Amino acid sequence: MSITRTIYRAGVKLATRLGLYGRRRLEYLRLIFKVLSILSTHRGKPRVALDLGCANGWLTRRIAKHLGLAVGIDISFHSEWVESRNPSLEFIVADARSLPLRPDTADCVVAISLLEHVPGWNRVVSEVHRVLRHGGLFIIQLPNLMYFIEPHTKFPLLGLLPKRVKAILASSVGYRDLQFGCTLENVVEELKKHGFEYWVSHYHHISHKLTRSPPSYFIVALKAKETAKT
Repeated sequence: MSITRTIYRAGVKLATRLGLYGRRRLEYLRLIFKVLSILSTHRGKPRVALDLGCANGWLTRRIAKHLGLAVGIDISFHSEWVESRNPSLEFIVADARSLPLRPDTADCVVAISLLEHVPGWNRVVSEVHRVLRHGGLFIIQLPNLMYFIEPHTKFPLLGLLPKRVKAILASSVGYRDLQFGCTLENVVEELKKHGFEYWVSHYHHISHKLTRSPPSYFIVALKAKETAKT
């Protein structure tokens, strides 16, 4: 077993023992439903939500309990999808960079730990802007790839290494698709290009006193309503 995989497995084992993955999932759910409740308060119950990069659909199923329709979208088919018989739940195999949906279709789009895995992730932002209704929300969870222990690979100080070395180390533990240019600053800049209004919240798995830099961010972006033409 290579030293890189040994470090990775040790990091995953430690995080699991500390309960960080379970706590993280619960916190993500809490934040997402808090945003959805705010949207419901101002616009009434959202009709359609998209869960991009939904994987087995664990989040999509929970969203479907509160909305008219939740659509999970992933680039690969997952056998767990066929287990659902909820009329408020659908799954689609599709690329988030080219969504098979008409413009102004969704009230809310959720992307949890997705953008940093997509080459040309800026096209996802463009597609979300296209399919969102005016006044709709784009909820992004973005891991901090510059965190002192990189969240995916568990390598310390990975973000400080040269680009090629980072790519080699990430690939050695199965993360060939990590897009180190998918930083908070670059994502925010892309949101600005499309006219989104946005709010950024830092998310810490551990005490703020131990590190100033958060391991991930939550971004809530609003597709502004059309201004009346004069």
